[in-house]
Amino acid sequence: MSKPYASNLNKRLTKSPKIYFLDIRLVVRLQGWQDLMPLLTSLQEGPLFETLVFAEIFKFIQNYGKDW
Repeated sequence: MSKPYASNLNKRLTKSPKIYFLDIRLVVRLQGWQDLMPLLTSLQEGPLFETLVFAEIFKFIQNYGKDW
C-alpha cells in the first residue's frame, strides 16, 4: 500500500486508506460513547454506519465464500 503524496496535509489525510473495525461496539466504546441518543445526533453517525455496512459485507463474504 503506497502512501498518498500531497503538499497539503488535509488532502493527504483525506486520500489516505481507510481503516475499518469489524466490531462496532468496540469502536463506540473506544470513542467514549455510553448512551445511544447523543451518538445518534453526533457527527460520527455517518462514519459508524459506513463501518457497520462494510463489516456486514466483509463477514458475508468470509462466511459464504463469495467474491466482491
